[in-house]
Amino acid sequence: MKRLFVALAVLSLFACTAAAPAPESPKAPAEVPITSKSTEAIDHFKKGRDLADNSRLAEAAQEFEQALKLDHDFALAMAYHGSVTPAADGTKELEAADAKAASLPKPEQLLIGAMLATRHGEFGKADDLWKQVADAVPTDWRVQNGRGAQLYGAERYADAIDALNKAVSINPNAGPAYNMIGYAHLVQGEAAPAIDALKKYASLLPDEPNPQDSLGEALMADGKFADAEAAFRKALSLSPKFSVAWEGVAYSKFFAHDWAAGRDALAKGREAAIRPADRISVDRLGAFASLAEGKTADGLKQLDAIDKSPDAAAIDKASTPASRALVLVEMGRHRDAVSEAAQSIAAADSGQLRPGGAAFLRPFALAVTASAQGRMGDAASAQKTLEALQKASAAEPDDPNLKSAVQFAQGMLAVAQKDMKAARAHFDMCSNQDTYCHWQSFEVSRKAGDSAGANASFSRLTKIYRRIPLYLYARAAASRMQPKQTN
Repeated sequence: MKRLFVALAVLSLFACTAAAPAPESPKAPAEVPITSKSTEAIDHFKKGRDLADNSRLAEAAQEFEQALKLDHDFALAMAYHGSVTPAADGTKELEAADAKAASLPKPEQLLIGAMLATRHGEFGKADDLWKQVADAVPTDWRVQNGRGAQLYGAERYADAIDALNKAVSINPNAGPAYNMIGYAHLVQGEAAPAIDALKKYASLLPDEPNPQDSLGEALMADGKFADAEAAFRKALSLSPKFSVAWEGVAYSKFFAHDWAAGRDALAKGREAAIRPADRISVDRLGAFASLAEGKTADGLKQLDAIDKSPDAAAIDKASTPASRALVLVEMGRHRDAVSEAAQSIAAADSGQLRPGGAAFLRPFALAVTASAQGRMGDAASAQKTLEALQKASAAEPDDPNLKSAVQFAQGMLAVAQKDMKAARAHFDMCSNQDTYCHWQSFEVSRKAGDSAGANASFSRLTKIYRRIPLYLYARAAASRMQPKQTN
């Protein structure tokens, strides 16, 4: 399983040494040190680390909590607990750990700093810190794995695979590295090598649920829905607490247009979920599944219900208007969409959200705004939206989400100016992961009578099946509009 934010995967990468602090040595350590006054706390940390390595986050959190009870100054355990804790609470804990790190050995300091920069969405800073950790401890496979995950998050997939292969060369049994290798192929639309890597992951850790869940995702991406469902269910048989696998079952059913069975799987997933964030994840997928099925009113009601849910974090509530806005765009209610998206932009700019959440939400809400403005031909407003994104991208030039959003907004400005050739050039430069760009490229090309452009966008959108709520909606909506191909 790779969650919507790769940050959690990035953070599962620590190796252990002695309990007591050691003086700095001129020779590079074999592994990143772990500083704690309690050997028992380190034992709990090791258990939690292994669970987190394999995406068993709720169980991992319990082990880190035990470690911190034994040593409340255990900065690395604090950072790691923050990394598996969603939303603002986890970010605050990472910040506290970073504040405690000044007295730690240098590699440990760097590691905690890299974790925090990743959580904040500071791509350039995270890249620099991960490189420093990898240089300081070149023989620690977990560091190479973490570096690979960070590069994956920056969409530098070839570099990511290189780092992950280093992890495997250090430790041929490094299952989590094979997991990330699989996803690095998958996100590029390369289902076959992804399946091979994830089969290796599953063979190395036959008793862990996450390898089966990841393999199920790759099989689903390749359209092998029955095989995918079997893998997801195997994950559940290995650990009924691994509730996210129920979402995998649901996706497999939804993509096969078995909506009732998909909803049944979501109900079971919500019942099994331990953390509020996992229950909200189920609720969000349920809303987008209704939208995908064409039940727009039901989907909007379900999005509204997230706002009122006791499980919703501040970022969940702040994101709901942007989600409503993208639905309103599809309904042709463009001005209403701009108003809704403005609420999410205001929330992102308010200072009330943690930096990482705001850094994700703001460009998405601006992209939806650009879509509405481009569709209604408001070039002046689209220009202003583009300028806001360009300013943000200039401040964070390594952020791939911002880069893609800029290309998309330039494309929608060209749509407003009725220059479809320029629009297509910009849409083609969007990230492979930018579902919204490729969906909207299809929609505006189709409406403009550009059948070649619409076909190209549809092919790019539908190359593989993606485990993302928005993708489920986008693929279903586009498929209803795309003429059936005849031989």
